[in-house]
Amino acid sequence: MKGVSPIARAKTLLLCATLFLLVVSPISCGGPHSQQHPNILLILTDDQERSTLQHMPEVQRHLVEEGRMMDEMVSTYPLCCPARTTILRGQYAHNHRVYGNSAPHGGWPRFSELGRQNSTVATWLQDTGYRTALFGKYLNEYDGTGVPPGWDRWYAQRGLKRHKQINDQGKIRNLHGHIDTLLKDEALGWIKDAASSNEPFFAWVGFEAPHFPAYYSPQYDDMFRDVRLPRTPNFNEKDVSDKPEWIQRTEPLTEDEIAGLDRFYESQLRSLQTVDRFVAELDDALSAAEELDNTYVFYYTDNGVHLGNHRLDYGKASPYEEDINFPLIVRGPKIPAGTTSDALVGDHDLAPTMVLLGGASYPSWVDGRDAMPVLSGPEPDTWRTAIFAQQWRPGHKPPSNPNVQPAFDAVRTKRYTYAEYRTGEKELYDLRKDPYELQSLVETASQSLLSSLHNRLEALKDCSGEDCHAAENRTP
Repeated sequence: MKGVSPIARAKTLLLCATLFLLVVSPISCGGPHSQQHPNILLILTDDQERSTLQHMPEVQRHLVEEGRMMDEMVSTYPLCCPARTTILRGQYAHNHRVYGNSAPHGGWPRFSELGRQNSTVATWLQDTGYRTALFGKYLNEYDGTGVPPGWDRWYAQRGLKRHKQINDQGKIRNLHGHIDTLLKDEALGWIKDAASSNEPFFAWVGFEAPHFPAYYSPQYDDMFRDVRLPRTPNFNEKDVSDKPEWIQRTEPLTEDEIAGLDRFYESQLRSLQTVDRFVAELDDALSAAEELDNTYVFYYTDNGVHLGNHRLDYGKASPYEEDINFPLIVRGPKIPAGTTSDALVGDHDLAPTMVLLGGASYPSWVDGRDAMPVLSGPEPDTWRTAIFAQQWRPGHKPPSNPNVQPAFDAVRTKRYTYAEYRTGEKELYDLRKDPYELQSLVETASQSLLSSLHNRLEALKDCSGEDCHAAENRTP
């Protein structure tokens, strides 16, 4: 560059350096890492009732208005530990064989005995290069002292009876304070760090709210006073003559029992405010790291609950809509904002959907399917038409006490819920005409409809992997 002025020489060198950087380090508008590997976050509450979503303004603002609500999301086994196992592995309960919340047929003891922790959504994503973390509730009766495979960050509640203990990277610590607040802060700290790194992350954040007894932070003590449970048409149902014997033997709720449910509902709403606050702070953290547009957020509960519906007090594990149908809410790069879909999806779809979003693969034994076709666009003609739901244990016999709910197998389509109990009793509801399931049609429906639903149920009861896809997709 002889004869060139120092200023011109400097400009030339600066231009060369800039061109070099553009070649070896292309500009990315999606934050620290590639759009091909988005962050994935699962927010999981515990026993949430559908109407409570209306009282979560941050969830409404950041997730519902900015994402898609899957209105026909089915919990395939509406009980905590079997449901969480399904979410972890993408299997129906008759395949993962975790049937309850406690040993010998359920809980962490059953899960670990079968080695289910060795192949989960966490191991599949970690194998693809994701940083993984779990915060909060893992599985019922979890008392492990190590860290299960697949998790880089482990901050899991521990104890047989919801003790305030945490397994923090293999070290057992006692917690002091409101558990969900501590969990929220711990999870946000890790997410902020992970969002600023060059690796995509997957985080499972499992809150205790609003599970009984619905502990809440004292700062919310004055909220929701005198808010009552929704008095839906099936609340404290007057005529249950169409229902199975265990319902018919249930007395109508008393005024005192209803007042108790109302007070519990207030506590549930207060407990969910910590979750709502987490959603707001999460949005801020991802925005600050320029990762909000590169992150998928899934919001769901392990199962729904009934609160006074069909005369039933507080509980779950029934085939009724309150227990098996809670909407999945998803926000992310390919999700149309402010939309709703009535495509049938299930909790067994969560694992395969998240794994494929991360560019990973999953084993052939997974029963669920990739839900992105219905999360990102209109429902294709080839989408499923039925999902299986159940509540059962090996060797389970009809209870000697007729007041106790017997086990059931059910098939849920867009229009019908059809259930068969181990007592031989059956229920059938037309959800289009009777969304609150007030009148079973078993005695009046055509034999062809009953046979069709029974045959679908039989095909789903023993399906596995691709066979489940075929059984779910049969012509109704």
